[in-house]
This record gives sequence, structure tokens and C-alpha cells, in this order.
Amino acid sequence: MLLKDKLNWIENKLSLISNNTQDNQLSESEKNEWEGIFVEIKRLWEEIVFEVQKDTVKALQIERKTIEMIDVFYQDDILKAKKIAWEIAHMYTITELK
Repeated sequence: MLLKDKLNWIENKLSLISNNTQDNQLSESEKNEWEGIFVEIKRLWEEIVFEVQKDTVKALQIERKTIEMIDVFYQDDILKAKKIAWEIAHMYTITELK
């Protein structure tokens, strides 16, 4: 997968997550789906960090936010995970790194 494709995939999934829930409850299948997405985001992000060297500060900020998002998800704070997904997708503008 090309760098641009990885970034687009991550951005699309984060946007989907940030728009996908209105409360702090997920069905078991939704939780499993989100868990898979988070694992894939983390894996892709580790690959991207090696490819992107022009803005390591921003890359590290996004990586920390991704880890924070996964941690709060596992603490069953879905709304906070959603908020962090929104921050990653919109405030840090992942596509600027392309």
C-alpha cells in the first residue's frame, strides 16, 4: 500500500469512528470492528513513521494520540475515544503529511 493510501485509509476510518456513535454504548460486533480498526491504524502508523521524516514532531503527536485513543477505548470510554479520533482526523490534519 502506498503512503498516500495508508494515510487516506486511516483518515477515513477515523472519520467513520468519530461520526459513528452518539452515546457510550457499542454492540459487541461494533466493539470488535473498532478494535480491529484501531489495531490496523496502529500498525499502519508504525509503517508511516518510518516513511515520513519531514515532520517528526507532528508524527509523534499523532502516534501518541492514537495510543491514547486505543487506551480509552479499552477502558470502555467510547465517547472519549470518539473525541480523540475526531482530534486526530481533523485537528492534526493527517493528509498534510502526504
